[in-house]
Amino acid sequence: MLRAQEFMEASAFLSLRTDRFSPVAGFLACRAIELSLKAFVAARGHRLNAKLSLGHDLTRLLIEAYARGIDHFVDLSPVDRKLLVSVSKDYAGHKWAYYDIPWSIGGGIMPDPYALDITARRLVSAMEPICLNLTAGSGDPLRLP
Repeated sequence: MLRAQEFMEASAFLSLRTDRFSPVAGFLACRAIELSLKAFVAARGHRLNAKLSLGHDLTRLLIEAYARGIDHFVDLSPVDRKLLVSVSKDYAGHKWAYYDIPWSIGGGIMPDPYALDITARRLVSAMEPICLNLTAGSGDPLRLP
């Protein structure tokens, strides 16, 4: 969860420098989302080696998080969920982390940078106290409220 916060802060810093979508800022925001979703599924009892098998696929992580009750802790709107699903393939394929000529010519998704930032902030902020409370507690998987 601490890494998710740091990726979110780095993304916010880069986003302040431009009005357009920055692939690097987008990558950092998605990494923050990925890590916060992984922290949540781990807090809900997902085994570590199985968590690693979820990879960088935000769609799979979102499905796993919903299966484990994330909607009891954070309200992701249909627009938020659609945004995460729409960027998942480019993010998982590292299209934003490395310069990809076909993607940059027009083959990839360039989401609204503000929408991605807001969604990432909402998710990271909601997951932070959950993960911190879990690590300070008994270590048992997080129960639904």
